[in-house]
Amino acid sequence: MDSSHIVEVKYDWSNSSSFHNYVERLDLACTDHQTIGLLGSMFFLGWCFTALSVPRISDIYGRKWTMVISLLVQMPCILLLIISRSIYLSMGALFVMGCCASGRVSVGMIYLMEMVPAKSASNAATTLCLADSTVMIFATLYFVYVSNDSYYWEMYTLFANFLSVSMIIAIAPESPKFLFEKRQFERCKEALTLIASFNGIRPDLQRQIECELKVKDSNEKSTRASIEMFEDDASEEHESMLDISVEGKNKDGMS
Repeated sequence: MDSSHIVEVKYDWSNSSSFHNYVERLDLACTDHQTIGLLGSMFFLGWCFTALSVPRISDIYGRKWTMVISLLVQMPCILLLIISRSIYLSMGALFVMGCCASGRVSVGMIYLMEMVPAKSASNAATTLCLADSTVMIFATLYFVYVSNDSYYWEMYTLFANFLSVSMIIAIAPESPKFLFEKRQFERCKEALTLIASFNGIRPDLQRQIECELKVKDSNEKSTRASIEMFEDDASEEHESMLDISVEGKNKDGMS
């Protein structure tokens, strides 16, 4: 390569708008536009890749552990983005983080909505969206007043991920609505009782929850028993009709 075509990039660190971030680490100033565009698209490609499958998995196996696994997988990806000096390694980490977004964001929103009363769902969703939108505001304040190095902000993100997944594993129950729809009434009672205790609900109301779930369970069992009895009666009636039909054919053959 002709040395006359080599361009040396120098950063003016005296300028308040110069930051130590992934642009410097990945040398994006000397990278072609197509590669930079692909880097910015990998997260959303990963999200699209799992947008249909991961929510369906949560419908089968539960909301809590689908979200927990997504957060656990996301943690090493954040660490890779912090230490990576390769644009292709960063692309791979962003793609996996996009895959995790289906469990973290999509399933997480469902999980939240199923953990709050219907009358509070709108307020909870609004609060979550407001909290999400303030991230960029706090990031701006960080770079203006705290540091021009993104390393500490990224380490905070890693710590927040670790703290969130630890609290979900240790404290949060499975979605009561999911357990109820799966007819796991005993686990549903435990989840509702735990939520009631966190909300300071009186013990008599907790007993009411237990009684209502027992009634639901009893109704479910009686309904299932009625269906089984109906199926048995229908089977016996069908067998009787077959016997009569066979006997009639035998008589016709003998005559």
